[in-house]
Amino acid sequence: LKTFPEGLFTPLKNLKRLDISDNLLSYAIRNGTFFRELTNLTWISLIYNYEPLKTFPELVLSPYIGN
Repeated sequence: LKTFPEGLFTPLKNLKRLDISDNLLSYAIRNGTFFRELTNLTWISLIYNYEPLKTFPELVLSPYIGN
C-alpha cells in the first residue's frame, strides 16, 4: 500500500485507533492529506513504512498530522 484514496477515512468518524504499519507509505506520511480525515484518532502506528533502498535525511510529517 503506497497511498490512500481521497475520502477513504471520511465516513469513519468514530475511528480512535489505526495501525497502518508495514506498508510503503513513506511519501504519504510526508505529503498526504489523509490525516485531516482522522479527526477523532487518538493512536496511530506508522512503523515500517518505507520504500526499499530509499531513506530520508530527516523525519518530515504531513502538516495535517496534528489536526
